Amino acid sequence: MGEIVTVIVDCLRDHKIIASYRFPHSKTLGPSAPPTSERLIPEAKDSLARDGLAPPFDDIEFRINRL
Repeated sequence: MGEIVTVIVDCLRDHKIIASYRFPHSKTLGPSAPPTSERLIPEAKDSLARDGLAPPFDDIEFRINRL
């Protein structure tokens, strides 16, 4: 089994973090390769919407941190 690592997506509005979301994934290559920003940002947007913090998303910056 591959090691599990975490990607954190910080969501910022006016340069301040309004939310951070953790997305664990396997460190191995292949089908479980680390997720791309094209996948992580929509997941973060869904989480923001569920938490009542957005939409709109126009003024939100997404910062991806790979641990």
